[in-house]
Amino acid sequence: MSQKMQQFASLVRRCERPEAGQALVTRGDLQGFWDMVFMQVEDVDMRFKKLEQSRARGWLDEQPVAAAGPQKKKPPQPKPPVRASRLAASNHLKDVIAAARRARRAQQPNTKTFEAGFFCVQSPVKSPATPAAKPSLLKSVLSSEAK
Repeated sequence: MSQKMQQFASLVRRCERPEAGQALVTRGDLQGFWDMVFMQVEDVDMRFKKLEQSRARGWLDEQPVAAAGPQKKKPPQPKPPVRASRLAASNHLKDVIAAARRARRAQQPNTKTFEAGFFCVQSPVKSPATPAAKPSLLKSVLSSEAK
């Protein structure tokens, strides 16, 4: 904790007098650092309170002793197997969704669809460009260099 306090004091000095070449320390930075340190201070206070309570009880555990003796833990229950009907329903649902997507694509042949789970974007598909009558700039430069 003393190191944290020294670090906080250093941050306060850097906030009051910023130095060239050093990261700027703002009041928000100081508040955030203090909040972190204060949580640790509260944790230490809580631990001391628990120690005092334990001391007052004569250093006995907090948990009351069970009157009927030690409790036995039940063995974990095995999970029920997944039923075949559930798997079949799941597979059927996947098939229905896939068929609906195929049908939608067949209805819109000139669009491309991007599906990202929670949203869907459609955009028109460009038709392939026909070869131009004029050669491209690159072809004309290369052919002139070859000559």
